[in-house]
Amino acid sequence: MKKLLIIIIIACSTQSIHAQEWLEVSSGAYFSVAIHNDGTLWAWGENDKGQLGIGNTTNQTNPVMIGSDNDWEKISAGAKHCLALKSNGTLWAWGDNSQGQLGIGTKVDQSAPIQVGTSTYWVEIEAGPWYSLALRNIRTLWGWGDNSSYQMGNNNTDDVLEPMTIDQTTTFRDIAAGPGFCIGINTNGFLRGWGDNSFGVFGLSATATPHVKTPIQIGGSNIWRSVEAGFHSIYTIGTDGILRTWGANGDGQLGNGLVNDPIIGFGYSNWQVGFDTDWKMIKAGPLCAFAIKNDSTLWVTGNNNGQFGTGNYAGSFQFVQVGTESDWVDIAPGTAYLDDQTEAIIGGMHTAGIRASHNTICTTGANEFGQLGDGTTLSTNHFNCIASTIGIKEENTINDKVKIFPNPSNGQFQVDLTQLNGNASIANIYNAVGQLVKTTHFNDSNHQLSYNFTDQKDGLYLLEILTVNNERIIKKLQINQ
Repeated sequence: MKKLLIIIIIACSTQSIHAQEWLEVSSGAYFSVAIHNDGTLWAWGENDKGQLGIGNTTNQTNPVMIGSDNDWEKISAGAKHCLALKSNGTLWAWGDNSQGQLGIGTKVDQSAPIQVGTSTYWVEIEAGPWYSLALRNIRTLWGWGDNSSYQMGNNNTDDVLEPMTIDQTTTFRDIAAGPGFCIGINTNGFLRGWGDNSFGVFGLSATATPHVKTPIQIGGSNIWRSVEAGFHSIYTIGTDGILRTWGANGDGQLGNGLVNDPIIGFGYSNWQVGFDTDWKMIKAGPLCAFAIKNDSTLWVTGNNNGQFGTGNYAGSFQFVQVGTESDWVDIAPGTAYLDDQTEAIIGGMHTAGIRASHNTICTTGANEFGQLGDGTTLSTNHFNCIASTIGIKEENTINDKVKIFPNPSNGQFQVDLTQLNGNASIANIYNAVGQLVKTTHFNDSNHQLSYNFTDQKDGLYLLEILTVNNERIIKKLQINQ
């Protein structure tokens, strides 16, 4: 398929090439998506089901922009599908739809964002591996997609192809979607759960009650502030700032220093994680969990295949700090799923996070499909910053002196520098991670440059023109296969 090259002219006089702020990042089985602070949406990694939302099924090793809309507000990735909210309250979905997880009334995959229904009242989204949950502005809970373990809480196992209400007896302020179970905090602060009850995550015998077919209250406390669901594990942060975990713990993913499988009890001491009261955010990955404290330090526990970002592959039975940085804003471990035949865990062995001081996204772990977004398919065990050229802002009008044509382009384009009156000195081209990939030196005769990018990887590129007067002109190029 031919490539589309979108060129946005941007200029600055003193600004160096660096990243801008990111609002949110979410990771699927082998891909990640993120929202930039200009409201644009970006994705990279595996794309076999169209989960990158760019209109095709070609994998991308660099971040690529999804469409041209700039009003995205929230994002959530399942195993191979995505949910997103716009600022107008509309809900959008794309990617794998084999079990109706897009909520559009069919099971046909979508390689570009498609609106889910017509409502403009959606406020929260949560993608499970093969199903979806969302809240409307009055905090009612809705679900659709895979229902094989009663994830829809409707006492049957038929897949649901369009949003349906769940647990109409209450409203919710937080929700979490595990591989086969759901848990939420209602607006009164109580925990509610339904679905797969393996390892007794709902406080009931897993043998006697393998599935909870309709929502039930978990315990009698209403101290809960946030909740997260892992592989048969539950993570909560209370209003007291204390982290509490229970469920499967064979790899130390509960972070309590033990390797056992505690279920919920009548008290708190048996599943409280340490004595710290400054936990801010908890995110679960496959057999591991990440947490950010109030001081913006990053912590991790469980099984490690490089997704910890600690520079090694050693796991941990308790939360350990990742590096010494105290600027973590968001963290997104991958979303894994179980193989239908072997029940082996598939995917989810990479992590993406947002760091404030770098104003960029950092990734680590497995990279066989380019899910680290660094332009390669090489895995790593330490965080590397990517997307460092996205978001350069226009600061003056010197760009009017430079003409690019055609625009948009199929990968071949020209740059006309005639109006610079021979003052152009050097042209540099950078890829999405800020690496220099091409340099051209000017002389008095070459006032037009011809480029052929048809053999380049998809993603964002910057054309930087330096003049003899120390002016810098930057062109932003997006190549899509």
